[in-house]
Amino acid sequence: MASMLASCSNNKDFSYELPSSYDGKASKYYIKHVIQNWSTKPFIQGAYSKRKGDVKKMATPVADKIYFAGEAMNIKGNTIAVHGASESAYLMLQQMLKSINQIPKS
Repeated sequence: MASMLASCSNNKDFSYELPSSYDGKASKYYIKHVIQNWSTKPFIQGAYSKRKGDVKKMATPVADKIYFAGEAMNIKGNTIAVHGASESAYLMLQQMLKSINQIPKS
């Protein structure tokens, strides 16, 4: 995972690392990814999320087809910045793989 994040930060294509990073289970479902350097985007100047309501309810997948991730959807409470967003994405990916029986349920 760390090597994938390093590749992202260098704007390299990391899809070649999926098989080794997830024991070959993610590549089958991979469609595409987008890498953006937010420091070059004129309308992204940084902000903090503030959520209202029950995050577990808000982050619940819809029919095991629509998943919500991002710093505001982090069910562990890490709701600040990129590390909270990336942790949330990782947790949702685990849920997605569980829903298609690709990793053991814990």
